[in-house]
Amino acid sequence: MRERILAESEKYEKIIEDWVKKKPEYTRRAEQLKDKISALKQQIEDLIIERIGDREHAEIYNNMIAKREEEIKSFESKITELAEYDKVCKLKKEQLKSTKQLLDEILTDGVISDVNLRMLVKQILIHQNEDKSLDIKIEMNGDFDGSASVFLDKETA
Repeated sequence: MRERILAESEKYEKIIEDWVKKKPEYTRRAEQLKDKISALKQQIEDLIIERIGDREHAEIYNNMIAKREEEIKSFESKITELAEYDKVCKLKKEQLKSTKQLLDEILTDGVISDVNLRMLVKQILIHQNEDKSLDIKIEMNGDFDGSASVFLDKETA
């Protein structure tokens, strides 16, 4: 498990390194989008003024305004995505790092405390089959490659 966490951590370090390299480009892109938003807002104001003076074509102006408002929403969404990407990458790396440290503690101590167990395990599902054997599924917290399953027959149980 520790090796998987280290491998995942390295993946996120690579993603973060790529992000740091591309961050000036993303920052520049976000600024361009903000400029486009400002221009669209100005166009909306101009259209509103024109609509007031040309009431018989108000529906056309309303459609043009709606179209620009949709573009603004799209640009704002892209800006939010750019800002969140950095935050998510760093958070993910920290979560993996803390899980790795927890596993290192457990491996060093040789035993797992109740607190550590609760931090690692999300839930344990136990199902008794018709033949009286048990299926035990352990769902882990964090990003592990699946959950552990243990199958006990009636003699083992």
